[in-house]
Amino acid sequence: MSEPSADEPPTVDDDTDADPVEVTEPAPDARQPLPPPPPRRGKGSGLDAWQVFANVAKVTYPPDAGRDDIVNACVEAGVISADG
Repeated sequence: MSEPSADEPPTVDDDTDADPVEVTEPAPDARQPLPPPPPRRGKGSGLDAWQVFANVAKVTYPPDAGRDDIVNACVEAGVISADG
């Protein structure tokens, strides 16, 4: 076995008969399921909990949004139901 000379580029196997491999994003249904949303009232229902949930769910909300605003944004995005 010999190495190519410095003047010759290395050879590459050119398999022109091979089918191209298509790379795609996973279907939305194939994504990891969301954790359960925080409660809407009582212990654990604070602004911080809803911000974390909305961020995990990739729901956008204004920087000055309150807890109820974030809950409504999650409902509008379809990640939680309106009836709570």
